Amino acid sequence: MSGQAIEEYGRSELPFYQGKNEQCMVHSAKANPKEYATLAHNYIREITGL
Repeated sequence: MSGQAIEEYGRSELPFYQGKNEQCMVHSAKANPKEYATLAHNYIREITGL
């Protein structure tokens, strides 16, 4: 985590996930961008009407 992100959002707004093992954290890190991409895609479709 960079100092810039902490300054911009503050510690209370940044989520922290404690993984139980390395494989669990890999799956979480891999799924998170996919979820955001899906949300962004749906939002763009909603506002453009496509």
